[in-house]
Amino acid sequence: MKKLSILLLSALALTVTSCQDEKSKAEPTVNPQLPMLTVEDLQVSTAVAQAVDLTALLEADDSVVMAKVDKLVNLPEDYSIKYVATLAREESYDHVADLELTMTADSMLVASPDDFEGAYIKAMGKSAKPKTIYFRVAAYGVNGDAQVRIGDPDYYVCEGSTVVTPYDLGIVIEDGYGLLGTINGWSVANAVPMHNSGVSGYDDPIFKLIVSVSIAEAEAGWWWKVVPQSTIAAGDWLETANSSFGPAVNGDDSLEGNLVPRTPEQDSQAGCIKTAGIYEFTIDMENQTYEFVPIYDFLYVCGDPSWSHATAPRLLGSIGGTVFQGFAELSGWYKLTSQPNWNGTNYGAGADAGQLSTSAAAGNLKVNAKGMYFLKADTEKLTYTCDLITSCGLIGDFNGWGAQQALTTTDGGKTWTGSLTVLDGQGWKVRFNDNWDINLGGDMNNLTVGGDNITVPAGTYDVTLNLGTVPYTITLK
Repeated sequence: MKKLSILLLSALALTVTSCQDEKSKAEPTVNPQLPMLTVEDLQVSTAVAQAVDLTALLEADDSVVMAKVDKLVNLPEDYSIKYVATLAREESYDHVADLELTMTADSMLVASPDDFEGAYIKAMGKSAKPKTIYFRVAAYGVNGDAQVRIGDPDYYVCEGSTVVTPYDLGIVIEDGYGLLGTINGWSVANAVPMHNSGVSGYDDPIFKLIVSVSIAEAEAGWWWKVVPQSTIAAGDWLETANSSFGPAVNGDDSLEGNLVPRTPEQDSQAGCIKTAGIYEFTIDMENQTYEFVPIYDFLYVCGDPSWSHATAPRLLGSIGGTVFQGFAELSGWYKLTSQPNWNGTNYGAGADAGQLSTSAAAGNLKVNAKGMYFLKADTEKLTYTCDLITSCGLIGDFNGWGAQQALTTTDGGKTWTGSLTVLDGQGWKVRFNDNWDINLGGDMNNLTVGGDNITVPAGTYDVTLNLGTVPYTITLK
């Protein structure tokens, strides 16, 4: 475990909270009836250096110069001007933070290194590497508690970019991290491993994991923290620095933000996801940020015997797409719904076989035999198919892509087991019903219909395929 060079300079930089999710327009206009300057009355030019080293400025007791006020006339009596810079990590201003600037006696708009560092972390993260940051400045006429923006809501008096070298916060990066919480009953020793490209954490500090939050879990709150390999190896919570990570506020349900490490004096906090879904959870341990990105939209298969959305199987579709497919154990009547309740679009039987209807009077869909089915629905064309799964097996280079090697089930098709022997480089997949109409491949932790061939190191494995929950997974032991 290595440690980056340490320059612990700003408590503010260590305690900032999550990234903003939406584009910033700096601050809202208040009381637009107040007299205001025109855009011709105030002229500001960008004056930032091409490169800004916050540590050097702090040691020199200097400020970050952002802009210069070139002209200010017709300022109404009792008014002052407030300047607010919006910092962003990209030109599209998707991840931003606001920073109020101070005007000096010589009309320069500046910020202290500490204040700039705090806003920088919100927008960029905590990496000590030099990075380009984009900014634009809005101006407001202020009179007491009232303020009015100069120009329209999208007008900025100046904009620019610079390369910023932030404070070095002495961030420690280990070679492995794990997720714990609702996903594993808070067992530190059994934290669910997250994965990078397999190299040192300093060479690849981005770790990922596919996680599934059920409706019931979301309603109760799906809690999480991140722990490094050293904590996992200890098998229990540690009270040392960087021994766990979470959001700044306990119970924060944000899908993205900054990771705040435990200190010897203060425990890390836990996040709490409250929206059901399948997410790709990503942590960037260099910038110390996290993000949950939804990777599927759903249709819910609600029907016999319980008609409970809380336990309903889910059909998976691409975000914003119209085609949904997946496995569901059915025993009679059912319907498809766009939400985990009856408040969205409900899909029942259409006029002809294979057709869906969104009419409130549409009847239920039906299967004639209890079993595991593969459903495919197109919500734009209002069509669907529903095929009973009669067999499941493995097929690939190991058997010349011939007949599938059978897996067996003892729970109605939710779980299938068997064995697999492969050589290095041999690809293989999961196939159903002895034909290629339905097959799974790709990431073993997130199997997809028609996904790529799977490859694993040579060996003989015990195989367990799980179709009872999403994402569908296959494990080898």
